[in-house]
Amino acid sequence: MKKLILTLAFLGMSLIVYPKSKNNFDVRPKQESSSLIYDIMKVLKLVESRGDSKAVSKNKRFVGILQIGKQCIQEVNRLYGTTYTHKDAFVISHSEDIFVKAITAGINRYKRLHKKDPSEEDIVRMWNGGIYNGYSKASTKKYYNKYLRYKKLV
Repeated sequence: MKKLILTLAFLGMSLIVYPKSKNNFDVRPKQESSSLIYDIMKVLKLVESRGDSKAVSKNKRFVGILQIGKQCIQEVNRLYGTTYTHKDAFVISHSEDIFVKAITAGINRYKRLHKKDPSEEDIVRMWNGGIYNGYSKASTKKYYNKYLRYKKLV
């Protein structure tokens, strides 16, 4: 009986020291599952490439249905431990995953800085100007207006 009590006490203390929740030690940003992200992504596929998964920008730096650049892929790989390559952006499911991961990281950062959720406009401007401060760049206003025009079509 004494051994059982000691074992239970030890297990109880280890739960305090080593919590079962992986989020306490997980360095990766929490994945957003908001339908807003998916609604935005649907419109951005039209804005960026008119729905063409094989699209390549004029300067050849952005590819795929969401016109993803190498820098975005490198950041997603760094944050989430993934191994995406620039060629993966031509695969719609990979582009979508890269988008969700990148925008989720941007949303989480925004929440930490501003203590509130970003607006739809903030998220769209993040995608255009960068997940860390794209929402505050004046140059992304025009992009957001283009997004609003396409949103009316969806």
